[in-house]
Amino acid sequence: MTQWQLEEPGLTQLIELLKAEGFDVVGPKVENQVISYGLLDSVTDLPVGLTDVATPGSYKLLASESPTWFGYNLGSTTWRRFFDPPKRKLWTAQRTQQGFTVEPNTESTRPLAVFGARSCELAALARQDEIYLEGETVDTYYQSQRSRCVIIAVNCSKASANCFCTSTDSGPTASTGFDLCLTELMAPKHVFLVSSGSDKGEALLAKLDKQPVSQGQLTQAKKQEAGTIAQMGHAISKETWQQLTLVDLDSSWWQDVADTCLSCGNCTLSCPTCFCSTVEDTTDLSGNIAERWQQWDSCFTGNFSYIHGGEVRHSTKSRYRQWFTHKLINWQEQFEQTGCVGCGRCITWCPVGIDLREGIQQLTKEKV
Repeated sequence: MTQWQLEEPGLTQLIELLKAEGFDVVGPKVENQVISYGLLDSVTDLPVGLTDVATPGSYKLLASESPTWFGYNLGSTTWRRFFDPPKRKLWTAQRTQQGFTVEPNTESTRPLAVFGARSCELAALARQDEIYLEGETVDTYYQSQRSRCVIIAVNCSKASANCFCTSTDSGPTASTGFDLCLTELMAPKHVFLVSSGSDKGEALLAKLDKQPVSQGQLTQAKKQEAGTIAQMGHAISKETWQQLTLVDLDSSWWQDVADTCLSCGNCTLSCPTCFCSTVEDTTDLSGNIAERWQQWDSCFTGNFSYIHGGEVRHSTKSRYRQWFTHKLINWQEQFEQTGCVGCGRCITWCPVGIDLREGIQQLTKEKV
């Protein structure tokens, strides 16, 4: 894979090029004292000179020691919201003299340029593709958004205490799923190594002002990758993942974690691979217009498992066990890989700091 280098003006050129070609550029920006993903007007919207510190149940945004553009770890939100919105109208029905008409929602959107996706997030998008595009039923909205998008990935230069992407083979360096991939280097000068991963990427790269990469820069990038890996702890071996399929569903640990869990659903809403949703119908006061909306849901809500006669999973214990076993066990049986990409968001954004890595170790230890 041939790499080139871009200096700081090259990223400004890239964003302007994407906008000129009709893309809405979405990427990291600071909102409400956290790094989130939203519409970018220019590189000045990026979290320049900022870094984040994440531990179980805790997140802080701080000034970094150097003026990096991508020195943070992960955004608080996920890219899922741009391809599968949290709330979306499906259709509108209107009463007529002959009966009623149904008009599907044909709201048009501009193509997206995802700017700053990390390797674990690319792995998550690939898992979502399996759900929305490769099953018996294809989600046409998701298909439209994904088919028109351009993805600019950024390799990680740091890891948080909650990261474990090396345990899921999804990072910290991107190898697939992108059109262009950037590696930020700060010394001896601030540059970005860039490589393409698709024909779209090659076409963009051909229009950028770029320079050849030196062997020293390639060596520096490798050292940066090794340093990022070294910052991760709490690794999970392949043998441990395999042992999860044999865990005791009646283990006392499920109740132990349920005594702490708030059943708030933060872990599912911050997860980049979760895809649960629900459908709701609304009617105006006149009774002449009805709408059907699809919105995100969580297996931690009571109504999620409601069927005629009541809820199937009425306790926090049963809900947490459902989420844990589906994400880490049943997903392997269905897709031959875990539903977790090791991003650590569920650990960071859990109000009480539940660490699923500790659950994995405890349950497999009990079984062994």
